[in-house]
Amino acid sequence: MDTLYMWVRNLICCLCMVELLCHLVRSGEYRRYLRFFGGLVILLLMLGPVADFFSIGTSFEEALQLAFAKEEAYELQMSQEALAGLQSRKISEAFRAELERQMKAIAQAHGQQSSSVEITLAEEDGGAVKITEVSVWLVKQNRGLNVFEEDENSRARQQEAAREIRGEIAALYGVEENAVHVSVKE
Repeated sequence: MDTLYMWVRNLICCLCMVELLCHLVRSGEYRRYLRFFGGLVILLLMLGPVADFFSIGTSFEEALQLAFAKEEAYELQMSQEALAGLQSRKISEAFRAELERQMKAIAQAHGQQSSSVEITLAEEDGGAVKITEVSVWLVKQNRGLNVFEEDENSRARQQEAAREIRGEIAALYGVEENAVHVSVKE
């Protein structure tokens, strides 16, 4: 008897709420939509006991919960893939920055100052990353009082240092020597 009482009470409350909302809405067009959706809610309330009697409500709830669980699993998978991509990109950026730092340190070890380093990476099968090309730009150095004589000596020393840097980078990182470019910025 309590379930019948609660059912009637819910139905009457819903009818009152729909009527109250219809009186609050001034536009006739919106009132039409409100009556339509309110009627659907009232219809669902009226069919609730019938669905419970035939056990339709429980199977509908299970199907609805299953659909929600599938949607949540799909969203979780998409979030995981996006996070993996972000993580991979961050690791790649950190790897590139560390390589640039190491190559600038190689130039400093040869007595040269590097203004910039550019590295081209390629991903191999299995996810490994390989350096395909390296470009290092050295800062031009001029020392001494006699500009003309010292300029030639300085240029020759810098060219020799560039060759040594190129060979060391190729040997250390397993890059072909013709893929390593070391030049002096004028």
